[in-house]
Amino acid sequence: MLRYLETFFRNRWRITIPALILLFSGASIILTIVPTYWVKATIWTEQSPYLDQPDDNRYLTPAQVQTNRFKELVSTNTFSRAIVERISLPPETTEAQKGRLASVIRRGIQIGALGEHSVHVGFTHADPALATAIVQVAVEEYNRVTAESATFQASEAIKFYRERVQTYEATVLPESGGAVTEYLRMHPELAVSTQSKTTDPHLAQLQQQAERDRSEYERYLRRLDEVMVQSQAAERNQQVAFRVLDPPEVQPDTGTLSKKTLVLYAGAATGISFGYVVLFLILATELDQTIRNAGDIRRGLQIPVLEIVPDYSQSKGRSGKRLRLWGRREEPIGPRAHSMPSTGS
Repeated sequence: MLRYLETFFRNRWRITIPALILLFSGASIILTIVPTYWVKATIWTEQSPYLDQPDDNRYLTPAQVQTNRFKELVSTNTFSRAIVERISLPPETTEAQKGRLASVIRRGIQIGALGEHSVHVGFTHADPALATAIVQVAVEEYNRVTAESATFQASEAIKFYRERVQTYEATVLPESGGAVTEYLRMHPELAVSTQSKTTDPHLAQLQQQAERDRSEYERYLRRLDEVMVQSQAAERNQQVAFRVLDPPEVQPDTGTLSKKTLVLYAGAATGISFGYVVLFLILATELDQTIRNAGDIRRGLQIPVLEIVPDYSQSKGRSGKRLRLWGRREEPIGPRAHSMPSTGS
């Protein structure tokens, strides 16, 4: 322990100054940390019991379904850039800055299911107004994209069924019905037997084909009506099935450094400083081969010290003599230490 204390006092400035620099560096890092604000909104979502939604997974809750869709949309560059374009930014904002903000939104926005029907959307940023705007616009953009997707699918389905209905009305039904009429005109004797079961196989085949075409036409017509009703009901139900319960707002205890953060940084700076001091003392003590007392002679040379003769020349103001031992560096010593190999007597 005495050797370590001697090393400390001999190198006190080399130990103290870097340790203080490390402590002040940790304090400066704490002062330069920019506090961030956490903004969160809560959304209520549910599946309508009156509307068919075949793309929903029955093993997932409505909140989980909406969360997965929301996350998938936010991970795309198009959706994040749409959010940036709808946010009120300064006029001098460049395209490069908008691209970086879109990247921050993709990485930083957090979406999760809180329960069976509620979903939270949150974002952290140094500007609370910007964070609030991002959350608000993200929810609105998701609702818009979802409604547009449902509308697009419904319009495409309506277009398809209308085309099929028009095709059957203009071509298929006239052809199949006309074939039966033409066959009966050519065989008037069969017209009497149409009230009962006909025995003509060709006429029976034509009538069956006409009946199948009529059934298919009616099926397309019913499906067109269902899709149109479904589409109109879905548009009206959109705001009910996906609505904001808690608007975006800054959460408490955000915007300032918490005690946990302060203790973490202060402890890290203190630990690094203490580690530097300990490491310096160990290395400086163990690697130092300077001989300053009899203990150093016994430990370094493995020979006993028989006597210590004081050097009175140092007390008279004259520089003491230097002693070179076994090729080691010469150092001034106080009392002259004479060592003799043991003769065993």
